[in-house]
Amino acid sequence: MVARSRPVPQGASSSEAYPFPLLGRNLDSSLSTVRGSRSRLRDQRCASYQVPVPEACQRPRTSAEEEPIGNRVNRVPESSATPKTAGVRTRGVLGRLTRIESHPMPPLDWMDARSVARFDAPDTPDAEDRVEEILRSLNEAQREAVVYGDGPMLILAGAGSGKTRAITSRIAYLVATARAAPHEILAITFTNKAAREMRDRVERAMGERGMWISTFHSLCARILRRDIEGRGPWTRDFTIYDTSDRNLLLRTLTKELGYDTQRFRPQMLASWISEEKTRRFDRGGGEVGSEDGSLEMEVFVRVRDRYRAAMRANNALDFDDLLVETLTLFEEHPGVRDQYARRFRHVLVDEYQDTNRIQYLLVRHLAGHHGNLAVCGDPDQSIYAWRGADIQNILDFEEDFAGGGLTPVKVVKLERNYRSTACILGAAQGLIEHNRSRKEKNLVTDRESDDRVVVVECADENDEANEIAARIQALVKEGVAADSIAIFYRVNFMQRALERSLRFSGIPYQIVGGVEFYQRREVRDLVSYLHLIVNPKDDVACRRVLNVPSRGIGDRSVERLSNWAAGRGVSLLAAVRSEEARSEIRGRAKKS
Repeated sequence: MVARSRPVPQGASSSEAYPFPLLGRNLDSSLSTVRGSRSRLRDQRCASYQVPVPEACQRPRTSAEEEPIGNRVNRVPESSATPKTAGVRTRGVLGRLTRIESHPMPPLDWMDARSVARFDAPDTPDAEDRVEEILRSLNEAQREAVVYGDGPMLILAGAGSGKTRAITSRIAYLVATARAAPHEILAITFTNKAAREMRDRVERAMGERGMWISTFHSLCARILRRDIEGRGPWTRDFTIYDTSDRNLLLRTLTKELGYDTQRFRPQMLASWISEEKTRRFDRGGGEVGSEDGSLEMEVFVRVRDRYRAAMRANNALDFDDLLVETLTLFEEHPGVRDQYARRFRHVLVDEYQDTNRIQYLLVRHLAGHHGNLAVCGDPDQSIYAWRGADIQNILDFEEDFAGGGLTPVKVVKLERNYRSTACILGAAQGLIEHNRSRKEKNLVTDRESDDRVVVVECADENDEANEIAARIQALVKEGVAADSIAIFYRVNFMQRALERSLRFSGIPYQIVGGVEFYQRREVRDLVSYLHLIVNPKDDVACRRVLNVPSRGIGDRSVERLSNWAAGRGVSLLAAVRSEEARSEIRGRAKKS
């Protein structure tokens, strides 16, 4: 929360008019309107998707290198879970499931890097100047990471140590020195924002496009859209269900099965299902369902089975499915895996301490042919264990990727901090050095400050909020600008107490991180229309827009249409278009 202006509304009032009056009076006319707008926008922007490939880099395409096919409207957030929905009771239920054999480890099949065909870049003064420019602003450790040759490398990057600069500079260096063409480089990070930043930096530094720089989920979605057709129940125009879509479907299924949706909340069920999907890939084996007679297990098994069937019927995948199905595709179809493994001659992974077991296995498959894998991370910053992150991935990297002892792992430590003062680094180091599971490093900085880290003990959240407001008032009186002050709180319930104290003290403020653009009601409605155009089997999208704008279609009418569709094994959209199905509803809804 940043103290700088008056409160900003987090969403439009429900009394406001719906912002898209041009949508039709019935579902099909609305779909036609959105489809026409989508086609015009696509025609206008078509040229921007053409990525030129240098003539020296061109070669016949394999099936793994075709242009992306399918729905472009699906956004893949960095995470589909939250600490709140991670489920305190997850292990209590899944702990009663039976154990299966350990998931097999994909082999490391090192190839002689010299035997892989290279593209030749001109050895000119311009190329030399370009390399010099790339290396000029780097410190000694960053330069060591950038110029390292072939083979696995672990970059231990402390907070604020310039790891993004090191990664992007390495990508630019690989291309500038002809060690890889842009389209032969894969860089993976954890957030869409980080991926965009990395892509922008690389393009500014190189003036090149064509590299695969994305999150794990975006990478998997791209692979599946190209190669899932004919290899499973899904087609390449599948819909990606985000957290809201998934929870809506789980709530609907739980209600249809006659269970209490307050007791068995969608978030809790989603956490159970997610853990079961990924646990079978865990070290030492995973777990699959078996009933033990308890109500919780009964609900979990029945909802899980209905959820699986519904996702297949809707031609939809959730975030966990993107990872699981890509790993399954690689393991059941080695030819597909090898196409990508041979295409990407260099693989780079950022925030490696946050990878889970499935992501670790995907990286192993993609880098197993050549071993040119550079991972960047810091065990001291591992905070996502609640969503399956396995810190052992980075702690065991040197052992896992040593190539049977034949290929040594390069370890580079980025220990110069450019962000914090010596006081802050000292306080952080004094705490984290007590961790047992870490790799030793010591951050240093040239920034000094007379300010000290202060810990204030308060009686409750209201006392804490009052203390914060008083401190801000004192800073403003000293001449500190209000818009340079930020308040971070760990849990959302603190927001109310903080706002109350700030208002009482007359301190202007703004809440940062309210309702995100893609979570706004009208945006989700339009995205659902797009989903339904691309994938008519998407019942979740159809259910969302069936009465948007208002067409007089109530819950009872939707339930009758859904029952009719389920009884005949067709989609909800097919039921809406069926005269027989529409004959079972009454009033205004029948004419919509």
